[in-house]
Amino acid sequence: MATTKVTKGVIADNAVSIDQLDVTDGSNGQVLSTDGSGTLSFTSVTSYTDSDVETYLDGGTSTPTFSSATVTGDATFDTDTLVVDATNDRVGIGTSSPAYQVEIENTGANALLVLDRTDGASTFIEGGASDSVIGSVGSNDVKIAYNSVPVVTIGSGGDITTSGTITYGTLNDGSTALTSTVAELNYLDGVTGITLGSANDLLVVGSDGSSIASDSTLAVDTGNNRLGINQSSPEVTLHMTGEGAQTAQIRMEQYNDSSDAPDIRTRRYRGTIASPSAVQSGDYLFRSNHEYYNGTSLLVGGAFAFDNTNNAARTQFSVAVDTDGTGADPAGTNGQFKIDGNDGGAITFNNAYKFPTSDGTANQVLSTDGSGTLSFADGGVAGIVSSADATAITIDSSERVGIGETSPDESLVVSGGVKIKSTNKLSFSNTSDQTYIHAVGSNLLAFGTNSTERIRIDSSGNVGIGKVPNRSRKLEVAGNINLDNSYGLEWEDGGVGIVGSGATDTMTFSTAGIERMKIHSGGQITASKQPCFMCYPTSSFTASGGSVKYTFASESFDNQNEYNHTTGRFTAPVDGKYLFMAELALQSSVSALTYAGIGVRVNGSGDVYYGGWGYKADGYTNSSGAHYGKINSSVILNLAQGDYIELYIELSGSHTVLGGNSGTYTRLMGHLLTA
Repeated sequence: MATTKVTKGVIADNAVSIDQLDVTDGSNGQVLSTDGSGTLSFTSVTSYTDSDVETYLDGGTSTPTFSSATVTGDATFDTDTLVVDATNDRVGIGTSSPAYQVEIENTGANALLVLDRTDGASTFIEGGASDSVIGSVGSNDVKIAYNSVPVVTIGSGGDITTSGTITYGTLNDGSTALTSTVAELNYLDGVTGITLGSANDLLVVGSDGSSIASDSTLAVDTGNNRLGINQSSPEVTLHMTGEGAQTAQIRMEQYNDSSDAPDIRTRRYRGTIASPSAVQSGDYLFRSNHEYYNGTSLLVGGAFAFDNTNNAARTQFSVAVDTDGTGADPAGTNGQFKIDGNDGGAITFNNAYKFPTSDGTANQVLSTDGSGTLSFADGGVAGIVSSADATAITIDSSERVGIGETSPDESLVVSGGVKIKSTNKLSFSNTSDQTYIHAVGSNLLAFGTNSTERIRIDSSGNVGIGKVPNRSRKLEVAGNINLDNSYGLEWEDGGVGIVGSGATDTMTFSTAGIERMKIHSGGQITASKQPCFMCYPTSSFTASGGSVKYTFASESFDNQNEYNHTTGRFTAPVDGKYLFMAELALQSSVSALTYAGIGVRVNGSGDVYYGGWGYKADGYTNSSGAHYGKINSSVILNLAQGDYIELYIELSGSHTVLGGNSGTYTRLMGHLLTA
């Protein structure tokens, strides 16, 4: 048996032996045939002789007709019209080198596979230079099946339906890629199980500008043709709900350079949109009802209305408020304010009185007929008598009243005096706890708060606070007076005063605007301007015998400069009792000094108030044998303002007065004790 197989190509006559075909030889005229399972054998071909087959296979021109044929290995028909690549199990049509199990190739034109039926319906697969097409010829749908069951259908209009899930990468409309997520596409498609929001919510563009979000601010009830703002279940055509301050407001803004303005307009018809008809007498034209909740139910607290009156060509405007807790109704004669077009536009208040529709003549006043009708009439109104030749009372648009004043700038301006006769009150409250000014009697005026009199001024101008003045004093107070820190009592222009401080617990007394005395927290009393001085001789000197006036030229202090060290006089600045004290230090011999005195004289005449005498026995002797003596003197004098005193020394003979040393030896002192 031959072991070499025939390769693809044309078999020449007698070119291959039987051994090379690896088959058992048959009888004359038989041909090789396969059983489809890889086994070749010789079978008889009735219509052809061996020479006929050999002639055709060898390039003969006659075309035999086969009832059956078996070819083992590669086969080529008409160069590359049909090629069987047995080695790779591939078939090529239009190509001699098929790269796939079945490959159709057509150079210069589209490669086309058509599955045709005898009734004309066909399906084709076409590969072009730029497009690849699968389709049908005729009106049949194109279907793609899985496990023999169609799962995708392409209809005649291009619609694609599928019974399964489509998994995709990037979709586009030919130029723009689709970036929506599955969830976003499901929002648009309304897939069951995907929550878009609450019923009647709108879908809006999200805050990122690219997503879709549900929002309940605006709700559309398509079933009842209603629109809700912050209201998911609108009960009327437009229903707005707010919770919190300024959450249910309507604002309209318009910007234009003309007289036009925002416009709210309502229109009332009878009939239908398609066939409107005229309104009739008594029809409501517009209602504005303002309800409030009383804890149990909603009531109309106020309303205004435009209605047709009993004449369909005229209208009425009315306003009603709730006055008894049962609600307001502006219909008919129920309102408190009405403008009636059927009555020339007359204005009626509370259905009680009606204003005229035309002006009266100059100086006429409104007058009532007692039956609710007002008209202009001559003369004054009952209870008011006027003989003024000018405007007496003015009430401006801000409800300010002027009496004798045509341009009041406060609630009440009176140009002239105001008199409240008898014992009437001027009250500032409409409650029982009144604040008032009350003429309580003849020439008596009282001020009260909380219905209790607090201040009274009597006929003499005396004022009592908390009491009736009865001591002929300009101010009498029954109770404590409390002043804030650093405030006090002042007289006339404020130069004289008393000021206290709770912070420092001190009190100061001033005159001429200058502090004169202070009481300290410990009770000490100081007077910074109190007359007080001390003077002494500048140096020691010899005093002659007898009573002689001396001037001490040096001063330790002089509080108010009342001591004149040139004249030796101290002048009293005020009336009062003054204390003067003097000390005299002497140096003398034992035999020479018999007595010594020092004192003051008033106004240069009269006695000298020495106050005390010193004798030689009072002295002492130093180591050199010199004697020293010390004389003290004090006196209290009652001086009038302007009085003066002068110093006198009286000695039994000439002796040395010890001076200098800041007055530690000899000195004169004085100060004011009391008035």
